[in-house]
Amino acid sequence: MEVVAHVRGDVDAVVEGIRRAVAELDPVQPITRAATLDELVDESLAQPRFNMVLLSALGACALLLAAVGIYGIVSYGVMVLMMSVTPLAMEICGFAFKDAAFVIQWHVLGMYVPSFFTGHLIRRFGTLVMMQAGGILLLVAALIAAAGISLTHFWAALILLGLGWNFLFTASTTLLTETYTVAERAKAQGVNEMMIFGVTGLGVFLSGALLHDVGWTAVALAGMPPVMLATILAFRLARRRLHFATIK
Repeated sequence: MEVVAHVRGDVDAVVEGIRRAVAELDPVQPITRAATLDELVDESLAQPRFNMVLLSALGACALLLAAVGIYGIVSYGVMVLMMSVTPLAMEICGFAFKDAAFVIQWHVLGMYVPSFFTGHLIRRFGTLVMMQAGGILLLVAALIAAAGISLTHFWAALILLGLGWNFLFTASTTLLTETYTVAERAKAQGVNEMMIFGVTGLGVFLSGALLHDVGWTAVALAGMPPVMLATILAFRLARRRLHFATIK
């Protein structure tokens, strides 16, 4: 049984009076807990607040990583953040399992089929151009996902998400090979892989909490800031290289 009382003044004195009144009516009836409305509200919001702190920390981490040019981490983290909860989001929106399977199948095709020609595109257009293209595709995917919850929205967003991941990740790992010596190769690749899959694990862990507490639109848009920053930095790096090439 729960008793709600609207009181003024000393809350503890009122609670003690309620305890005595209940004891007079039924001495064996325990009163396990008394709490104010503010305390109950704080407790109900504690888990969502904790989730949002973790999500904010993940976003800050992604922005920092993008700022130092670790584009592979951004591509993997953003892709997993959206992909991992897509089936659950589609179920919440009333779609059947076969619809979610259809969308994920096309997403996987978008991730890996372009690999047959991504290397050729990198050789022809350059790593930075392909990184820029990948970032733009990821941004478009996020906007489409946030624009609606029809099957077409999910399908188009997940295809572009996979394609953008392929371009940005493949080009960024190609760029990485230009940044270290042969003696540094093992350490550089090891640190890069550790950071990529560390952020990927955080993305999988936090995507469900973000979907539950805020919704699918928030999941779709959460990855936009790091992708935007990574794309802008790729354009700046390309411009800087062009400047130095012109000087030479």
